[in-house]
Amino acid sequence: MKHAMYKIRAILLIAVLFCSLQTFAAVPAHAEAVAGVTPAVFDLKLKPRDIEKQSINIINLTDARADIYIFVNPFSPEQGKTEFLDRSRVDATLSLAHWISVTRAALEFGPHEKRTIEIEIQVPPNAAEGVRHAVISFGYGATRDSAEQAVAELPQIMMNVEVVRDIKEKLQLNGFSPLKNIFFSFPLDFSVELENIGASVLSSQGEVRLYNRKGEEVASLPLQKETSITPKEKKVFSLRSALALDAGRYKAMLDIDYGSKQRQSLHDTVYFWVVPWSIIVVVVFLWLAAVALIGIMVYKRMSHRPKPAKIVSCPTAPPPSLARSQRVAPVAEYKNYGSEHSQHVVDLRAMREKGDRNK
Repeated sequence: MKHAMYKIRAILLIAVLFCSLQTFAAVPAHAEAVAGVTPAVFDLKLKPRDIEKQSINIINLTDARADIYIFVNPFSPEQGKTEFLDRSRVDATLSLAHWISVTRAALEFGPHEKRTIEIEIQVPPNAAEGVRHAVISFGYGATRDSAEQAVAELPQIMMNVEVVRDIKEKLQLNGFSPLKNIFFSFPLDFSVELENIGASVLSSQGEVRLYNRKGEEVASLPLQKETSITPKEKKVFSLRSALALDAGRYKAMLDIDYGSKQRQSLHDTVYFWVVPWSIIVVVVFLWLAAVALIGIMVYKRMSHRPKPAKIVSCPTAPPPSLARSQRVAPVAEYKNYGSEHSQHVVDLRAMREKGDRNK
């Protein structure tokens, strides 16, 4: 019986020694010389919903077999210190470690064996903009737990991913015009209406420049600064110039710049007139004076021109039944005006009868 017990103990002791030898064979004495990993850094720029695949090269630097495990941890570089964060306490939409997919099983490497593995990065749709960091570490050991104990002393890969959102930035110019097409007095007022038809908050800056007919810039009116326009919002800007300009036709040019990702611009041009009241009064006075002068000249000319004689038709001849003495002769009256002329009355019927008798 005792002999049997000793035999069992011997078998257990041999098994423990064998397992220990396997463990020591799998775990070399110097952690930093176990494996080599390339590349050391990944710098990527991704958008929400992007899926990116990258390759990692791993080589066993020892003469023995090694079981290598891969660990991914969030990383926060603050105040020049490296800090590994607990995955369970980090927001998944902000943690790059949650976006990285890699095998959790042990990778068996023979002596000096080199292998390429693939990692996948899936950016969630609601990922916030900004730079995210993570560390991919490599450990070796008989189990994953034992390999994780010395993870800070093993080869590492730094993952840096900048999340950029493909946000549409679009500002639309709905209107640009002077409040009047003709300004009779000052100041000069202009109106600019902008509408944000994009998906992000925009701020704009710009100015309206005034030019005279010679192409010379005579004034500059800046837009209101530090004004944000939210998506689908319309905003009207009022600009005023108190500068007294000379009479004439002017050109107003609008230039607006906007956009945080890529600078874009809007342009427009309008024309207007400046006619001060003093000039209008002078012009109206001169016009009235010209009309009055022409009227006087026409009146004087017509008053000195002799008028033609006025012909008065004779009354109807009396019927033949009346006696000749009772008949009234038709009269043609020629009446001329002037001191040197006199009135003459001629019996035209008597003249005609006399002519008939002579025949």
